[in-house]
Amino acid sequence: MQRRLAPRLVASSGALVLAVVASLSAVSPAAAVMAPEAVRLTVPAFPSNLVLATTCASIPDPCRTSGAQVRAVQSALVRRGWVIGQYTPGVYGSTTAATVKRYKTAHPGLGPSNMVGPRTYASITRSSATTPASPAPTTSPRFTRIEQCLSIGGTDPTTTAAARTSESARRGVTLSQFVRSRMGCKVVVRESGGNCRIVSASGKYQGRWQLDIDEWLSLGGLAFAGRPHLATCAQQDIVAYRNWIDRGWTPWTTAY
Repeated sequence: MQRRLAPRLVASSGALVLAVVASLSAVSPAAAVMAPEAVRLTVPAFPSNLVLATTCASIPDPCRTSGAQVRAVQSALVRRGWVIGQYTPGVYGSTTAATVKRYKTAHPGLGPSNMVGPRTYASITRSSATTPASPAPTTSPRFTRIEQCLSIGGTDPTTTAAARTSESARRGVTLSQFVRSRMGCKVVVRESGGNCRIVSASGKYQGRWQLDIDEWLSLGGLAFAGRPHLATCAQQDIVAYRNWIDRGWTPWTTAY
């Protein structure tokens, strides 16, 4: 998601409320994003011989690449903190398949493939499914001026050649290093001035990292709040960190 270099921000509290109300009014009540405690995960039945896969070309029926069961798998993974990245709800694409494979690797006995069968489906969607440890919330640094960023010395671990090109290298950078990095500081200052409650004039980008709602939902933000700017600063940092691990600094044009 490419952003404007200098997004117009809604500064006053009154305008902020109006911007949020306006953005919500464009969404039908049925489609509105609810707070986590109001959301109930619907788990449709899974036929005993069904397989979910990215392609069914070499898999005998019944095999599906989309549908309610795929959406249930995606929803369960996201709610439990498994980062899928960019995906289409209900479509078993490459990012969903890759996340399923990581889940199965972490749960011995489910097999090495990136497909979903009855046992994998039951494991992912049951309420007792094991989740990966989320990074502990950290105290968000108060970055409000670009001078603060320029004063951060040493090598920035988020801008090394490896971090720019390798997801595995980015996973070696901790949450604390990410939020206190020189580049992280620049992004926060340029995107929001460090204001965790701010909303862009269009209502699309929200919070300290100016995340949009699609990024927020696909990266597990619903576990914290219905929208980015309603979460704590530390919770926003966690979702931004997941976004950076998945895509690097690409989502923020202010990083370049």
